[in-house]
Amino acid sequence: MELRHLRSLIAVVDNGGMRAAAAAEHIAQPAVTRHIHTLERELGVNLFERSGRGVRPTPAALELHSVIRPLVVALDQAVDSVRAGSSTALRVGYIPPASRGLVPRLVTLARTLSPGIKIDLHELSNEPLLDQLRNGSLDLGFALGTDVALPGFTATVVEAVHYVLAVSIHDPLVALDSVPLASLTGRTIVTPAAREPTHQRMIDHIRGHATDLTLQDAFTLDAVLGLVSAGVGIAITPAELLVDTPPPGIALLDTQPPLPTAAITLIRPTRHNRLIRDIADAYIRTHGSGPATE
Repeated sequence: MELRHLRSLIAVVDNGGMRAAAAAEHIAQPAVTRHIHTLERELGVNLFERSGRGVRPTPAALELHSVIRPLVVALDQAVDSVRAGSSTALRVGYIPPASRGLVPRLVTLARTLSPGIKIDLHELSNEPLLDQLRNGSLDLGFALGTDVALPGFTATVVEAVHYVLAVSIHDPLVALDSVPLASLTGRTIVTPAAREPTHQRMIDHIRGHATDLTLQDAFTLDAVLGLVSAGVGIAITPAELLVDTPPPGIALLDTQPPLPTAAITLIRPTRHNRLIRDIADAYIRTHGSGPATE
């Protein structure tokens, strides 16, 4: 019984079929089929029920999978640790809107697949995050979707981001159920000094409905919200970041028409060690909401 045969069994169960398993393992589908047939012959049991719709694991396959998967993951972790010359670590970068749900789910999944793994978390704006992925300082990243090509990386949409207005609770706009964008004419928008392309797109969208806008730069999100609370201006913010706990003195308002949405993607190198690949693949199977792009 060879390790590669057991890996194929794990991949078929995890991915729901021979073809998906072959893609996940980066080998040809006939090889996966041969591995499964060899295991069945050696064990003397059927591991999968075949039908025109694909394969379904038998109770014997599920029992074997539950036993060997943690052992294979532990083996891969040990090998990667020896190769790296240090304990296994996962370095994750993320933009602030990913901090509420996406990052905690990834941490939980990583610790389930690899108990004791060291996870380094780095909150960054979009461009520095992409730069650190490119230079190898990060293993995975939650970043805003971009039209810029990232050779050597795969990006999968994992969540949509919805933008709203942040205004002072003393602003007359608070009385409106939904703020007409045309009513923002002559207003000041408080914005991060290092504006992401997505944020700039929001401003350009508002300019299509309102005129004489003034931009006031601030260097951190706290500074932006502090100026808004003081009545200096309004701000554009991801609803997912603040909707549950708006800061004191701040109200969050929808607009009419709505502001454009953006997408958060999980970005990972096309080539990386097996443990990081397993974590990324498992996360995308559970939480991915769009196709992968390279």
